[in-house]
Amino acid sequence: MQQRVIDGAWRVQPLDDVYYFGGQNPHNQRAVISHKAIWPNEFSFERDHIIGTEGNHWNGFSKGSDKTNGQSGLYP
Repeated sequence: MQQRVIDGAWRVQPLDDVYYFGGQNPHNQRAVISHKAIWPNEFSFERDHIIGTEGNHWNGFSKGSDKTNGQSGLYP
């Protein structure tokens, strides 16, 4: 394999955008649009609700919970 630089490790960016480490602050997001659940494992939320992200499923959905109304499941 040919490389453009000798050690390019410092250029690597992880694919996992939600990295968890013990004692880390939660990953909260504010909804910019409302969502109505279609599947039983999804949850609905309104605009401006705070969504806590628990993990990305890499299929267009993330697992999380709505901090405003307490629902949890998958969301787009």
